[in-house]
Amino acid sequence: MPHVEAEVFQAHATSSTGETLVYRYEDILRAVGRFIDEEQLTDVVIVQTETGVLVRGMRRPHAGTRLASTFCERLFSKAEIAAILEEGRRRRGTGSKLFQ
Repeated sequence: MPHVEAEVFQAHATSSTGETLVYRYEDILRAVGRFIDEEQLTDVVIVQTETGVLVRGMRRPHAGTRLASTFCERLFSKAEIAAILEEGRRRRGTGSKLFQ
């Protein structure tokens, strides 16, 4: 079976060293996944656009309320994705000492 390279989403943001940042889809899904969890979205659609990543979904009503689900939409710019991923790396630290 031939090896297929995963597509990448190129961020126009630059790192602290001035290099252009390139992220895999796994990285992008990790970045927007937190938003999806925090907003308690269901029926989620994620679309890559020229300017970033668009997330659409239905926000679940709070438990015990009779309100219906509400539509939620958020466009994450490439710079926002880069910042979210960088913050995630800082929160996680250096990882387990077993693997160092």
